Amino acid sequence: MGHVRKKKRTNKNTKEEAPKDKTPKSFVLKTGNVGHSVQRLVRDVRKIMEPNTAVKLKERKSNKLKDFVAMSGPLGVSHMMLFSQTDRGTNLRIGRLPRGPTLVFKIKEYTLRKDIAAATKKYKSPGSEFLTAPLLVLNNFSNDNKDMKLMTSMLQSMFPQLNISNMNLKDTRRVVLFNYNSETGLVELRHYLITLKMVGVSKSVKKILSFQNMDLSKFGDISEFIAQEAYASEMSDNEDVVQLAQNYVGRNNSKSEKRGVYLTEIGPRISMELVKIQTGFCGGEVLFHKYVQKSAEEIADQKKKMDIKKKEKEARKKEQMANIVKKKQEQEERRKKRKLENPEAEDSEEEIFEEEDYYESDYNEEDELFDASEGEGDDDASEGEDDESEDDKEDSD
Repeated sequence: MGHVRKKKRTNKNTKEEAPKDKTPKSFVLKTGNVGHSVQRLVRDVRKIMEPNTAVKLKERKSNKLKDFVAMSGPLGVSHMMLFSQTDRGTNLRIGRLPRGPTLVFKIKEYTLRKDIAAATKKYKSPGSEFLTAPLLVLNNFSNDNKDMKLMTSMLQSMFPQLNISNMNLKDTRRVVLFNYNSETGLVELRHYLITLKMVGVSKSVKKILSFQNMDLSKFGDISEFIAQEAYASEMSDNEDVVQLAQNYVGRNNSKSEKRGVYLTEIGPRISMELVKIQTGFCGGEVLFHKYVQKSAEEIADQKKKMDIKKKEKEARKKEQMANIVKKKQEQEERRKKRKLENPEAEDSEEEIFEEEDYYESDYNEEDELFDASEGEGDDDASEGEDDESEDDKEDSD
C-alpha cells in the first residue's frame, strides 16, 4: 500500500528575488548630427566596453535621450556615454543612471582603430578577447582635489570590480588605461591587448614551436637554421617576465611556465579635457566648470531656480495622476450605467481607457532600439536630431 504524499507548498514566497547582477552596463550613443568619423569612434568605444554594452544599439531619428533612459532600467544599464559634435568640436558626456553625476569632456583629438591597425607593423586582430571585460588602469589620478576624486570614482564604476582572490587568469585579455597629464590637464584613453611570449629561446626556435610554414630549403640541416641567431630571448632585462599561476590562453601557456608580457595597442586613442561636472544625469547643479566661475550669490540663485523647476515638475506629475484616476472613474461609471440600462450590452472597445489615449506615447520599444541584423551598420542609420535645447546648450559650453 502506497504512503500518503504530503502536499508541498504551492504558493512559494515570491518576495525572495534572485540577487541582482551588479556588473556595470553601458549605452554608447551618438546624439544629434555627427560626422562619419565620430560614428566610427562610437563603434570603437563600444568595442572597449564589451561585453557589458549594447553593441548593436541603433540610434534612430525619432529616438530621444529620454527613450534610452526609459530602457536603461529594465536592461540594467548603469552608465551612458554620449558623443556629440558641434562647430567647436566633439564632446563626450559620461553619466551615471538614474540620478547622475555627469562628466562633460571636450575631445581634443582621437585616433580610430583602423588608423592604428594601418600604422602598426604587426597588428594582431582581436577575436575572443572581447568576450571578457577589460582591466582598468588609472594613472596619475592621485589628486586630493574633489573634482579629481569624483572623476576617479566615476571611471572606476564603469568597469567590473576586480577580485584577485578568485579571478580567472584567462579572463585578463585586455587593458584600458586612463592617464591624467597634470601639465596639460588632459585625460588620455588607451586600449591594449595582453599577449604572452616565450622567454629564454631564440627567434628561430619560437618559429619552430609556433608551427609556421617555413622555407628551409637553403639550409643543409635544421641546426644551421637554429644557429643563425644567438641563443637569446627577445625580452630585455627591463621588461616583465612572469611565472603563470594558472593556465592561460594560447599554445604552451601552461601553469608555472615563464612568459614575457606584452601590451599591444589596438585602439582607439582619445585625448580629452574635463570641462564640467553636474550633479544629475545630463543636468542639475554644476559642481565644476573649467571656464565659468560663479559667485556664491549666482550659485544660490541657480539652486533656487532648480528647486522651483523641480516643484513644478512634481506638481505636473500629481496633476497627471489625478487626471488618470478621474478618467478611470468616469469610464467605470459610464460602464455601470450602460449595464443597468441594457444588461445584455457589451462594453464598447472605444470606451476602454488606455494611458496612451491621454498621454503622447514615447518611442521606447526595446525591439526598435536593438536590431539583431548584423548586415546593417551605424552608417545606414539616419542622422539623429538634436536631443533637447538643453543638450545643445551643454555642448556649446
